[in-house]
Amino acid sequence: MFHLIKKDVLMQKRTLLLSLLIMVFFSFSLSSMGTAGLTVSIWAICYLFVYGAGMLEEKTNGDKLLVSLPIRKNTIVMSKYVSVYVFAAYALLVNFIIRMLANLFQIPHFSFPFTLEAVASTFIAVTLIFSLSFPLIFKVGFMKSRLTNFVVLFAFLFGGHAISGQLSNGAGIDFSLARSDTGLTILVVLALLIIVTASFSLSLAFYRRREF
Repeated sequence: MFHLIKKDVLMQKRTLLLSLLIMVFFSFSLSSMGTAGLTVSIWAICYLFVYGAGMLEEKTNGDKLLVSLPIRKNTIVMSKYVSVYVFAAYALLVNFIIRMLANLFQIPHFSFPFTLEAVASTFIAVTLIFSLSFPLIFKVGFMKSRLTNFVVLFAFLFGGHAISGQLSNGAGIDFSLARSDTGLTILVVLALLIIVTASFSLSLAFYRRREF
């Protein structure tokens, strides 16, 4: 699995510069969105790298070569899920560095907040987003699923932010994960595990039936 993830990273060296520019741009243009802006930034980088690797594979017939190798299909599918968190960790680190530099040079409105709530909410959102998108990807491929997933996932991001904002303002609900009780945190973790497991199982089933 490590070598599959390493392959996805190495084949996109040119994308690194683009990803840095995107994160700097989002830090400036979306800083007013707070945690939601950080979520959009990290999701965009994950989308860029995950789809970039997948589309490069399909263009070069690397996906067909991959299934002909003695690699278990569940390992191939799992590597895609794990790679999301590798790319998310990279994006989080870069955004954190941008935050530190903005504070060092006292540049206002040029970074996202970094709190336990912000980081946890971002990883929850990324988990949910890619749990939704991967089954379609493994069913029809990266190229064919790109537009549909792009529309659905942007609707999920901005729609979810608007709804949570309305609920928080209207009902006085505190959505801070950092201040929630242990029971609620456990429920959230269990729910995410169930969603990811169901998504992985569905993706694997589609991938095994897919004809190349």
